[in-house]
Amino acid sequence: MYDTRGTAFPALPAAKSTFEVVRDAELSKPSTGQDWLRQGGDEAGRSVSGDNPGDTLDLKWTQHTGEQFNLNGSVIADGKLIVSSRAVDSPYSMMLAYDITSGREIWRTYLDGDAESAPTLHDGRVHLTTGVGRIYALDAEDGHVARESIDREEQHGDTVRRYGRAGGPVSVVPLAGGDRTVAVHQDWNTVRCRDARTGEKLPGGFGAAASWGQSHSTVVRELGSNTAYLHSSSSNTVIAMDLASCKQLWAKDTGGDIDSHSSPVLTQPASGPAKLVTFTAYGVRRTRPRPEDGRGDLGVQGGRRQHLRAGAGPAHQPGRVGRHCLCRGPRRCRTRL
Repeated sequence: MYDTRGTAFPALPAAKSTFEVVRDAELSKPSTGQDWLRQGGDEAGRSVSGDNPGDTLDLKWTQHTGEQFNLNGSVIADGKLIVSSRAVDSPYSMMLAYDITSGREIWRTYLDGDAESAPTLHDGRVHLTTGVGRIYALDAEDGHVARESIDREEQHGDTVRRYGRAGGPVSVVPLAGGDRTVAVHQDWNTVRCRDARTGEKLPGGFGAAASWGQSHSTVVRELGSNTAYLHSSSSNTVIAMDLASCKQLWAKDTGGDIDSHSSPVLTQPASGPAKLVTFTAYGVRRTRPRPEDGRGDLGVQGGRRQHLRAGAGPAHQPGRVGRHCLCRGPRRCRTRL
């Protein structure tokens, strides 16, 4: 094998390395496979793809996104990989779209404020918030700003003040039995709902426990239900909420803090009700949620908690495979559900 100047690559001792340089024509071409439209993959947040990439993974391409502090994610649809990039030491937080087969940059959109979480793709638009309270909807085709909202705008005498501490994901959920689509996001210690089409703030909204850190939870729900679940702030509590009214049903302390950046996940049992699984730096909890009771104590009866070693790194969203919950954080864990 030779480089572009005709110089032979140095031979690697077989006993020390199995690395081999091959011609581009000999590589398999990337396949787009299944779309991945939101953090957690589906509305239940199970973080499991239906695609099987096989037992051999190889690098197809790489791109530098300008990221300095990565707690973000990406979405995949229509042959594009769309990723948020948070550049904490510069003003250049942005969304970028790449061709999934070649890695070619398709578009780039600069944002006002830190893009701290994974985007959500719904109905041709990329939804996200930034750390200065901006709520964006970008056109997925070319990245132009279709809509930008300010989370809090207040009039004080002759002065207009604009506030916000968002930055977490926007969960876009069609209401069951209606024609409205709701966008749910957090602003520091508040959960808000907006009309996903217009960006207008909807009635309701409620306070939620918060601590120093960031909000990275999406809302999860069972298909066809208007009851959804999410973590507040740095996974401080798990909340059941009614999507139609944007009101809290109950909340329960889950012991989160700056090391916890997870979303809850719903299991998919062969029969019977789903279980709600939460994962923070201090443990995995399994519950049988009963939102109709409207009380947190009843909502978490029968829960089981597995303690993990705390303080060694952030805990992120678990995935569900069969009867097991897979998680990655302070240490790898596998919990039988």
